[in-house]
Amino acid sequence: MKQGMMGMMEIICVAALLLLFGLSTFTLVSVGADAYSRLLNKREATSDMRVASSYLSMKVRQCDERGAAEVRREPSGDVLVLTNTDEDGVAIETRVYLHKGMLYEAIASTGEAFDPELGFEIVPADVFYVALENGGLTFTLKRAEMVRVFNLSLRSEAT
Repeated sequence: MKQGMMGMMEIICVAALLLLFGLSTFTLVSVGADAYSRLLNKREATSDMRVASSYLSMKVRQCDERGAAEVRREPSGDVLVLTNTDEDGVAIETRVYLHKGMLYEAIASTGEAFDPELGFEIVPADVFYVALENGGLTFTLKRAEMVRVFNLSLRSEAT
């Protein structure tokens, strides 16, 4: 009887160790997956910020003429308006703004009413602020927990 009891205790100890090992493995995998997910989200947000700032820099440089950059305050938020003329001399506005969690671009004739639904998506963003000051543009972009503030000098506004 004593030997049967010892055998039963060994089985219970082995089962408890296997259960403990299983729970430890599950916890380790769960924590690792969570850390990987956070890392992936941070990389994605960093990439989105890089794309957005590169896009904005390119757009501003394309339209860097005196008086071509303007910031309008719409009910939905800040709108960067870049005006240039096509080969026929018609003024065209490129409008960059935040709408439904995305940075959008819309191209419209000068004076055309602003409709955020007419643009196309550029990159995800949570916050987009732009200010025209001291001969340059100051942008604030936020995506997830990443915030990027950068300035672009307007060569056409330099004195």
